[in-house]
Amino acid sequence: MGCTGAVVGEFVKKARQSLLLVKRTGLELYNLEKEEEGSARLVMVSEVQMNGIIVSCAVLRLSGLNQDALVVGFEGLKAAILIWDQLKYCWRTEKILAFSDMMREDNVGGEGVVTTTLQVQPGLMRGRVVSEDDALVRSDPIGRCFLAFAKQSSKLFVVPFSTSRVCNAYSDPKEMLKTEQTFWIDLEEFGIRNVKDIVFCEGTFEPTIVVIYEPIQTWSGRVAIHANTVFAASFTIDTFKRSSKKIWTVSSLPYDAFLCLAVPEVGGGGVVLVCASSILQIRNGVVTSGLYTNSCGESLIKLMEDAEALSTGPISKAGCIADLETAKACLLRDSGPECSVVLSLKGGELYLLTLPPPSSRGGMQMIRGSSSVPAAQVVAFRDNFFVLASRLSVSVLVEYKSKRETLQNGESHPVVCGEDEDMQEVFDENETEEPQQTVTSWSLKKRDALPMMGPAADMCIGRNERAEAEEEEPVPEGEQKTPKFFEELEVVTGGGMGSSGGVTILERSLRAEYVTKRDAIQLQGYRSAWTLGDPFARKVARKARERRNTSSRTRNERIRKTNEQLLASKESWKIAQKAEREKLLRDQMQQRKVEREEKEMSEEDKRKEEEEDETVLVDAIENMKRDIDRAAEEQFALQVEEPLEETPVDEDELNSYLLLSANDSTVVLETGLEITELVEVDFRVDCPTLTVGNVLGGRASVQVHKEGARLLKGRRLILDHALPYDSGIVGAQVLDPYILLRLENGLVAVVKVEADEEAAQAESQGKDITSALAFGESLMDEYGGGLNGLDELEEDESIPNVKVTQVFVTDVHMHGFVTAACLYYGPFEKSRFADSPVSSTTGNEDVASMEEDEEEYLLYGKIEDQVPMSVDMEEAGKRDSLEEAGLLLVANREGELEIFETETFELIVRCRRFYLGPTTLADEGEAAGAVTPDADLRQDGGAPRVVNLTMAPVGPNGHGFRKVPVLAAVFQHGQVMVYLGFSVPEECTKGELSGRSRMRFRKIVCDDVVEQRGESIRLVSFRNVGERAGIFVTGKRPFFIFADRGYPRLHPLRIRPDSEVTDFAEIHNVICPHGFVTVELDGTVRIGALPGLDDVVLDSLWPLRRINLRCTVSHFAYHAQTSTYGILASHYVPQARDSVRKSIKEFSSQVQLEKEKGEAQGLTVSGVEEDSADASALGTKDPRKFTGSLPTLMQEKHELRLYRPDTWELLKTHSLKDFEVGLAVTSTVIDVYKVSKPAKESPRAQQQKGEAAPSLFATSVKLRPKHMLVVGTGYLKGEDSSSRGRLLMFEVSKQERFVGDQKVSTFQMQLIAERELKGQVSAVQALQGYVVVGVGPKVEVYKLVEDEIVCCSFFFAQLFCTSITSLKQYVIVGDMFKSISFLYWRDRNKSLNFLGKDYQPLQTYATEFLLHNDDLSLVASDGLGNIQLFNYENATVAESRGGTRLLANGGFHLGSRINKFQRVRAYGNMAEDSKGASQQLTMYSTLNSGLGALVPVSEKTFQLLSALQAKLAQSPDLPHLGGLNPREFRKFRPERTSHQLLNQRLLDGHLLLEFHSLDAVRKKEMARQIGSNLKEIMSTFQSLDTALTRF
Repeated sequence: MGCTGAVVGEFVKKARQSLLLVKRTGLELYNLEKEEEGSARLVMVSEVQMNGIIVSCAVLRLSGLNQDALVVGFEGLKAAILIWDQLKYCWRTEKILAFSDMMREDNVGGEGVVTTTLQVQPGLMRGRVVSEDDALVRSDPIGRCFLAFAKQSSKLFVVPFSTSRVCNAYSDPKEMLKTEQTFWIDLEEFGIRNVKDIVFCEGTFEPTIVVIYEPIQTWSGRVAIHANTVFAASFTIDTFKRSSKKIWTVSSLPYDAFLCLAVPEVGGGGVVLVCASSILQIRNGVVTSGLYTNSCGESLIKLMEDAEALSTGPISKAGCIADLETAKACLLRDSGPECSVVLSLKGGELYLLTLPPPSSRGGMQMIRGSSSVPAAQVVAFRDNFFVLASRLSVSVLVEYKSKRETLQNGESHPVVCGEDEDMQEVFDENETEEPQQTVTSWSLKKRDALPMMGPAADMCIGRNERAEAEEEEPVPEGEQKTPKFFEELEVVTGGGMGSSGGVTILERSLRAEYVTKRDAIQLQGYRSAWTLGDPFARKVARKARERRNTSSRTRNERIRKTNEQLLASKESWKIAQKAEREKLLRDQMQQRKVEREEKEMSEEDKRKEEEEDETVLVDAIENMKRDIDRAAEEQFALQVEEPLEETPVDEDELNSYLLLSANDSTVVLETGLEITELVEVDFRVDCPTLTVGNVLGGRASVQVHKEGARLLKGRRLILDHALPYDSGIVGAQVLDPYILLRLENGLVAVVKVEADEEAAQAESQGKDITSALAFGESLMDEYGGGLNGLDELEEDESIPNVKVTQVFVTDVHMHGFVTAACLYYGPFEKSRFADSPVSSTTGNEDVASMEEDEEEYLLYGKIEDQVPMSVDMEEAGKRDSLEEAGLLLVANREGELEIFETETFELIVRCRRFYLGPTTLADEGEAAGAVTPDADLRQDGGAPRVVNLTMAPVGPNGHGFRKVPVLAAVFQHGQVMVYLGFSVPEECTKGELSGRSRMRFRKIVCDDVVEQRGESIRLVSFRNVGERAGIFVTGKRPFFIFADRGYPRLHPLRIRPDSEVTDFAEIHNVICPHGFVTVELDGTVRIGALPGLDDVVLDSLWPLRRINLRCTVSHFAYHAQTSTYGILASHYVPQARDSVRKSIKEFSSQVQLEKEKGEAQGLTVSGVEEDSADASALGTKDPRKFTGSLPTLMQEKHELRLYRPDTWELLKTHSLKDFEVGLAVTSTVIDVYKVSKPAKESPRAQQQKGEAAPSLFATSVKLRPKHMLVVGTGYLKGEDSSSRGRLLMFEVSKQERFVGDQKVSTFQMQLIAERELKGQVSAVQALQGYVVVGVGPKVEVYKLVEDEIVCCSFFFAQLFCTSITSLKQYVIVGDMFKSISFLYWRDRNKSLNFLGKDYQPLQTYATEFLLHNDDLSLVASDGLGNIQLFNYENATVAESRGGTRLLANGGFHLGSRINKFQRVRAYGNMAEDSKGASQQLTMYSTLNSGLGALVPVSEKTFQLLSALQAKLAQSPDLPHLGGLNPREFRKFRPERTSHQLLNQRLLDGHLLLEFHSLDAVRKKEMARQIGSNLKEIMSTFQSLDTALTRF
């Protein structure tokens, strides 16, 4: 979703700021990670969804608390105080406030406080529903209180914090956040209404606020009389006496003021008032400085200066012209000695404002910076960073630097430089009227961007063209081709504005680019795969490549010399041929001249023939030159140079071998330019292989089989290590230098392989070596001789003596029979909590310091933090980073998880209830007793057994960014659990945590892949696939675990529907750099690669690609025949104001003359110029007239664009007329008709004779259908002109031809027909070969007769059609205010027939059909964020009013406005039911960047999920953040309270997916309570998730 707000606070830890982004109903927490010079990024810490719409939020900075708290305001005058739980790594609710309930209670207060309330009906206050108000929260800078403002009722609620709290570094957050009795202030008692903004002042003794309000509002037609109508008032709030007092008031401020910023104490205090055309600074009720940015602001400033009793400081003209309307701003606290403000305008322009120091008499300085994205909020972040949180586009992290410069007279003003395409350089470098001696220069650099889908202005579903291109392969015998309706689809949404606008392509699964074609490698019976690197083979390949390149260079040198000789010969030959042929031509012309002289001809005829001969000679010479050039190219053809082989990427990491294992054998393949099988190798190939890996820094490899392990150098054996006992090996893992062996008897052994330097030294001295295995040059010579060139290797590349150390984990306090184990090396916190939470100082010093802090708080209202404020935040971030560590993780049969350190095999973490899948995994220590599985789990044979376990560092590669530890486990029933590792800060030390590990794990709820299925599910970690490190989970629905921004995301891999991946391995070779290998159940081996970091965004629920089209995308449609997208787009172009004045003058004069004379006559241009001159002259005398510069006037130009989806290349465009706006577009098949019998006489002549004139409809016959793009438009010319629109039909065609061996496609888009209609065409849809359109209140049906659009039917709807949806002969019409109507198209008599409608008022946004077997339902969305489900019943149902009323059988509050529905056929088990009927789901997109689906289910499934939803809503195991009830939030919110739903047939999928966050015991208990079992519930979730696998 798009960002609706942002705040910065020390939420996770003191002295380390974090960024919190608000996204409608969600909260996202980020940290700043800065490693290398010039590289910085935002790392996600947490993501959470709330059951309410977040209106505002503020940071609570409480002294003495080691972290900041967050106060969030919701709809309905509700607020909650949240704090980051450092032990559980999530948000925790500390306090819930419902201010609407407080208004119905008695309050006791002092002056300015309303003490009683009216005795009214509960829920009502002065005739207004209180729950409809929103809570706008603001917090005191030093945490004395916070406010919640109800804008509609003008009530200000004050929540003071307790002053009796004990302040120290280990204070309990509950004690620190303890509040006093809340009271509220009625601002209307002070004459304050229409509040625009409220802000807390900084550096004040008591909490002080400044309120910006407009007691008497003005409007555009009233500005000439009432322009300065805004007031600013300051209040102090006494939290002890619960009273307030007004300090000062400033009146006559510009009416366009809308934003207020608090200036810090170092900058002199006060506030900065931002207006649409000016900026003012107010201190102690006096306007100390300001500036205006255009002539509108200048006129308002003059009026303000003329007002009585208003003292103003220097107010100057800005150095640049700008329109600040709806701008967002924030204060840059660390921008230098002066305070500075960054402004983000609605068009994305950035401006930097420098405030004058308190002791200076100078004015403000404002310069223009770079252009970026339009921001919904701007916040300063860390040192020299600020964030542009955008709702329309990506959110950008910007680094800024400021420098003070002294300029001489005449020098230009310093400008801001941007070093990115999104941060373009300044184009406006104006000088101020008075040269500044000392100015501030700025430099802005874009460091990171958070991609997002953007507001979905429209959505469509099209074929995945990349998938279509890759699947053009022959189908093997015995297999059936995939049905066409199971084509892979992609969702395309459009959003953004201006240069940041574009489209977003979303796919549910990751699509890999496979190097091998389908079934290119087919090995029956092989299920596992591994890759190995061989430095000696890489050396041989490198030398071979160098030899080939050397030979190629030699040949190329000879070719170049030969080509030079050919070129010289060709030029000589061409010169000779041209001279010879030209001489011959001229001789012929001379002969003709001689012949003419001999003839008797007039001088005029001779002159004409000479001119003709000259012309013929010139043409002949040109033709001759072309023939000679063509002949020279054929005779002297140049040779083509051979291309050189490039050095592979990361050559030292290339893999040389690929091992595949079956049940009884192993095959070794060599991976190079070709994949070939190796026969003469020392790998054991007569038995299955358990694992393979590189050791000794990649110089050797290890093969583990059931009986032991082999150590090899390349292909040759070094050591054959056998087990010293009878138990065989059932599982293994290689992680240099360790080899993990899991035995049949439940034991675990760790073998360490390392180079024995002492043995090597002893061998060099001639001593006898018995404790180590040595190999000499003889083995190297034998090995090198078999590889054709390894004898040239240097001696330092030989492997020293190898020492093998074996350790049994049972000797280090191992507990129980081991079922899964793994090795890990990466970031991990090995330290433990201290034994005592107190510091090393004496107790008396602590008590004295605490008492001194309390006294300081009571006197001055603030406490110095325990952490010094001079601590560098970057150093604090480095201390919090996890160090690299090697670990051994073991899961036993009892469901316990134990983590050991590999160096000493010390037990670090022990979690006894790992089998339950708890939300947080923590070290439980050795003191607790053994854990017995619960009773209901004991019935199933004990605790769920862990069958596979892995832990790996996950994250992007490169740029020095750190990775995060991710733990994944697979249980015996196929359930996959994913945990994110984190470290608890040292400040959280408590008595019960003494001696415990600081490392913990937070469960990541897997909403998408809930249960994996397959014969053997494996977890494979990889280091570099597609520039990412992660984990792969095999099975019938394999998926990746990535963490591009530090937060794990699960993304399925696209495979064939009937296939199953049994193993996965990463591969890096010449043909597939940093790719992967998958082995499928039928033995198919595929080699492919994933998109890189810059190609696809994986830090989202669905992988997405953002295509910037640099235009505002409003509507688009997918043309299936040509696989193209038709997009209605617009862009802004500058327009001269004089031309606008002329057009307005001409238009108004034209309208006036039409009224008086009845015909249109325009004014002359000279008359208009004189009027403009007079207006300009008057403007110099009247300050209300605009005399100076104005912002550039922009005009929006609309056009239809045609794009191809594979490259998003712009193919064709069609510009609409001036003032014409594209309102709707659809792709449809239209039947083309032709007039069969032309009329003998014109229709008008027949009417004059009294005969009935036959229409085109009656005399036309159907020819053929055409695939077209149909566009509906409307003209926006103002209120004085009548509403008009056009209906346009475009034919799009595609021609393919071959240029050599390459297929080239050309596209054409041609306007076939158009028709102007008496109304705006707001909706267009196909209807069985016709086009049904919404024209104002009418619904009309048109058909195409040759090149003319003919109306054949119409139906009067209600007020204004907003959407039209058709399915066969059924039509749904959505109205702007009157809900929906259901129509039926009868082709027999070409008429639209009314079936039924909804009689309740509804502001309809989108409509669609919902199909399930033979049931047909109607779906509609409204302006309040609801979804309604309607059904059409016959006249026998009493509620249907004789069959004319649509019955509302479901209502659901989504919280976002749905702008588009689209049906698509389901996939998997839901594609067809038992009767063979097709199933369809309805996708939708919202204006808040949301994407979802309505999935129909059977009655049995609905009853099961309905009972489960009721239990989840009441479950105490699911504490809802902020105390918000999901049932209350999702409850249908009608426009009228009398509207009632007959049934509720819609379920909350988000709440149902919370079932996966419960542990195993709670899941089984809840399933038993609803009369089901866990297997049935998980199978239902699996089928619902499978329905979306087409994307």
